[in-house]
Amino acid sequence: MAKKVFLLETGIFVLVQVLGIFSALRILEILEVEKISMEPVSFWHFIFGFAIATLFIFFLTKLWKPGQGKIKGFCFAAFFF
Repeated sequence: MAKKVFLLETGIFVLVQVLGIFSALRILEILEVEKISMEPVSFWHFIFGFAIATLFIFFLTKLWKPGQGKIKGFCFAAFFF
């Protein structure tokens, strides 16, 4: 049973990674055709944005516990899946 779950999760992970790579390549093609240039993100902007997103997720998980009502439980499950 555990081996089947592991293989399923491994397959889903590989599928998501491959789809992400193909999507990124497609976006790069679109950007080249449209002659759109992207400004590089600085290290500190990335760290700041990552910290804000992490804190936001942390506070949401602290506020919404599963089992505190159907709507909050659904939102908690939908947020992570």
